[in-house]
This record gives sequence, structure tokens and C-alpha cells, in this order.
Amino acid sequence: MTLIKDLTENFDGEFKLKAARGLEMISYRRNRIIGLRERIEVMRTRINNLQAEILEIGNMDVDDLEL
Repeated sequence: MTLIKDLTENFDGEFKLKAARGLEMISYRRNRIIGLRERIEVMRTRINNLQAEILEIGNMDVDDLEL
């Protein structure tokens, strides 16, 4: 009976450890995805600003250009 109890407790402990590691990995990946989404949003803003500048330059007359 003791052997079965020890094996059961050990299995339970290993399962909890694996579950904790799995949750830790999920949390890490979730945070990584959030960080990547934030970086993508910053890049989108930069692209939009550059597009606006390009349009502004494209709409300038030759006399408006600083040489």
C-alpha cells in the first residue's frame, strides 16, 4: 500500500510541476505576443507618418521645395 501511495504522490507532484511549467510557458508566450503586437502598432504609426510625409512632399510645388 505504501508503494502505491508513494507512486501516486510522486505522480501527482510531477503532474503539478509539468502543469506549472506549462502555465509558465503559456504566460511567457502570451506576454511575448502582447509585446509583438505593441511593436507592430508602433511600426504602423511610423509607416502612416511616413506615408503622410510622402504625400505632403508629392503635393508640393517646385517653388516650395528647399534646395
